[in-house]
Amino acid sequence: MTFEKADMTSPESARPCGGGPHPADPTPPPVRELQLSRSEFEEYVGELEAHSELLELRSKRAPTTISSTPDRSQTLTELSADFKAGTLRALQLLYRVQGSEYCDTLTHASDGAIRVIRVSAKVPPDAG
Repeated sequence: MTFEKADMTSPESARPCGGGPHPADPTPPPVRELQLSRSEFEEYVGELEAHSELLELRSKRAPTTISSTPDRSQTLTELSADFKAGTLRALQLLYRVQGSEYCDTLTHASDGAIRVIRVSAKVPPDAG
């Protein structure tokens, strides 16, 4: 699945899944946006399961509830099924693929599509 680049950097962008900008490099990380159909969503989940290392899953079940801790009680397959069924309002995935970390936040778009916002983790300059 190929994510098309969108120019969406903003000052409030932060490191994936809740961190802040690294003090040594305060520039926001790259952000990309994509809309997936339901069939593309199935392909997306399959590719994540096959080609990535899932580091953290978080879910949002109600408008005023945000998971402050990773959801370890369910697998990606279970959470993605709940998301697709509409019982989850949002899903956040932190994962590693080919040595890079990404955080994808999934929400339901008003037209029935699934909106994915992907933030690339930035490696601190001194971590090399």
